[in-house]
Formats: sequence, C-alpha cells, structure tokens
Amino acid sequence: MSRFAALLAFVGFLLVAPVVAHAQETTFTIGVPGNIAGTNSPNSVIAGQTISTAQVDSVLRTVAPSTFGQNFTRDKANKAFADFANFRTNLASSLIQAVQAQDPSVTVNSLIINTTSINLRLEQKTNSVSGRLGTVSASVSGRKRLGIPLICTSANFSLAIDNLTVMGDYNYITGDVSNARADLVVTNVGVSCNGLLSFVGDFAIALSGINSTIRAAVPAVANQQLAFVNMKRLFSLADFANGLSRFRTETPISAVANRAISIFQEMVNDAAINTPGIALDFNVKPAAFPGGVNAISIYASHAPADIEFITVENEIQGVVPPNTAQIDLYIRPATGGTWAYYTTLFGTGESFFGLSLAQLPANYLVTAIATSSSIGGLQSFPGKTVRTHRANVCGPQAC
Repeated sequence: MSRFAALLAFVGFLLVAPVVAHAQETTFTIGVPGNIAGTNSPNSVIAGQTISTAQVDSVLRTVAPSTFGQNFTRDKANKAFADFANFRTNLASSLIQAVQAQDPSVTVNSLIINTTSINLRLEQKTNSVSGRLGTVSASVSGRKRLGIPLICTSANFSLAIDNLTVMGDYNYITGDVSNARADLVVTNVGVSCNGLLSFVGDFAIALSGINSTIRAAVPAVANQQLAFVNMKRLFSLADFANGLSRFRTETPISAVANRAISIFQEMVNDAAINTPGIALDFNVKPAAFPGGVNAISIYASHAPADIEFITVENEIQGVVPPNTAQIDLYIRPATGGTWAYYTTLFGTGESFFGLSLAQLPANYLVTAIATSSSIGGLQSFPGKTVRTHRANVCGPQAC
C-alpha cells in the first residue's frame, strides 16, 4: 500500500474506529453548499443542520439496538478524537526524526503541531476517488551547525510549516493510490548567530538550505504516517452513513441535512462509481477547551469547477467536473464587497473557455459554481478564485 494511502486511510480510520467508553459528546454538522450571492464569504456558505451524538444514539437505541449498540455514534466519535491526539504526537516525533535524518547538521529543539482539525475532501472521479488531506501546520525551532570559524559555528532557527496537504487518487477496484503528491509552505523563517560577525552568520544560514531541508523531509513523513491502516477501511464509513440514515428516517430533519446524508450514503458505497462528480468534505475538530464539545462536519456537494486562468483578453478557461449541468459565474470587486451572479454556461464538456469578460471592470474576482446533472439542484462549493486583469500585461494567469 502506498504511503499516501496510509495517511488518507487514517482519516477514514478516525470515523470508523472501534468502540471505547467515554462520555464526551460530539456534534455533527451535516449540510450542502449555500448560495454565495450577496455575501462576502471568500470560500463557501453552508446550509445545514447540527445534531449531537446523544440525539442520534437515542433514536438508534430505540429502533435497532442490536444493530447499532448503545452509544454507536458517540463511541466512534470519541475514538476518532483519541486517535487524532495520537496522530498529532506521532506526526511531531516523526517530523523531528525526518528533518534530522535529512540533514545531520540540524538539531530540532522543538516541533509543535498547531493543527486544531483535520480536513479531508473526497471527490468521485470517473474511475477513482480523488482525496485531499489538509489543514496541517507546525512550528519548528532548532540549531544548525555551519562551521564558519569566527563568524558562525552554529546558528539558531525558527520557522512555520503551513498548509501541508497530501493528495492522491484511490482506485475502487484495486485499492491502489496513484498520483500521490504532497505540498507545504515554509514561512516566518528566523535565524540568529552569535559569532563575531553575526550579521554575516545570519546571511550564511539563510543560504544554508534549512528551508529546503524542511520541504524535503515533511512530505515523506506525511506520506508514511500510520502505514498499518488499510486504505479500504475508509469505505467502511458506510456503517456510519447507515446509522445517520436510520436516524433521519425516524426523526424529522431539515431538507438540506436529509440530502447531505443521502449523498454521504451514495459516496461511501460502490454506487458512487456510477455517479462521478459527488464530493464529500469531512472536518474533525476536537473541543477547544476541557469539557467542550467535539465537532465533526460532513458536507456533501457537487465537485468544484475550477477556473484555471483568465487570459489577457479576459477570456476565461477552466475545468469542468463530470456530470455537470451548468456552471454559474460569480464576481465581486477584488478590493471587497459581496458576490453577485454574472452569467451561466451550458453544454459543458471537460473544460470551459472562450467566455469574454471584457465587459467587467479590471481587478474583479471571479469564481465558478457547478450544478450536478445527476443529483437535481446539487451545487458545488466555489472553485478557485481568479482576478480580471488590471492591464493586458499579465500573461495566461491571474494578476
């Protein structure tokens, strides 16, 4: 099994882990995308409903105690958050070992995982599921031996690892993960040297490659975490989806929550193979303080339509997900304001292009929202946001 498979499977493992005894309650927010028109939200609007493990388990105990157990959803959720805490600890120790192995001249004094939640997006492609794990960040401090006599024999450093993401494609038939890749951003690099010419030492460590050392070590660690978890366990999420589905049949819930649970069921069963374009977003977030409430969010949507770039002539080009009925474009001034509907594209193929935005003022943001052709009215969250050009000098990309 690939290293990416292990990490992606871990999030599935979080939500399907064995029962443990614990009284901690968890809320589930279940929903679908809302309409961004008239809002200033840079990413998305959620329409949904929040329920608790106590509410779900109360119903399940009544209607099917032999199937779901006394505290079916509560116990699974508690094990998810216990494993999340272990994940943070294991990731920190593994990162320290990887960085020091990558460059023996580096000693890591402190590495703190700042991640407060784990986010996983699953997107049904034609023959596979695309997965993206994100929201991982860390703070690192340590020392690097430079061996520059009089100037700087060693130097202290501190930096931040932001936006660590791991992506790949999972094949239902073989269980293999392909196109595995990882990315991250190293920011806030600080260095100090106590040599006679410390300012030269600071410059020396800036050139010594600590940034590249971190970038080289982190993706490998991300890909190898929890290699013992089988990727296929991710799709035993069906048990969890079935529990929520039984809850909704016995208890009145909102229309959007009902729709989200239906899509959740379809996504985690093999039937989703016949419905490319479905997407699920999971967010696992522990309580912010002792005695607080843990939270798991499940958002079902159509896959996003990403605008790749706007040409110098302000013609738009982008990628269309499978089973898309139409794409709506929304705009707003880059300096602020609210989103407004602009136009709709029909008859899409694998890509859309050639739509002239020449009527728009310069320096506007544009985003696309796709609507499913297989699940009536289901929309995507906004895709990539790009900007109309200030002048025809930017080339084939957003200015």
